Amino acid sequence: MGSFHGSWSFAGFSGALLGIGMVALGLSPYSHFLIVVVLVVLLMAFNYKFLIVTKGKIIPEKKAFFSKPDSTLVWLGIIGEFLQLSQQFIALLVKTHQCLLAKH
Repeated sequence: MGSFHGSWSFAGFSGALLGIGMVALGLSPYSHFLIVVVLVVLLMAFNYKFLIVTKGKIIPEKKAFFSKPDSTLVWLGIIGEFLQLSQQFIALLVKTHQCLLAKH
């Protein structure tokens, strides 16, 4: 998972850099996308041999429609909800303070 995140971030930065370079060269969006498609097809062709080969068809296990979530996920949701509530409370306090200042 960590290496995938790093690859995703690197790809995003590389794409942005390539896009800025294309704009700086004054290329049209059509030319830009054509160059990107050619690069992606070449990368896929050269890296195809590194894909993991599976033996046979993988049959997924049947799971219940609803299952109890992991406790870590529950706590993450609780923390996120409290953060949201605290932000709303602070926004309410700021708005109330601004209304009080406007009256004086």
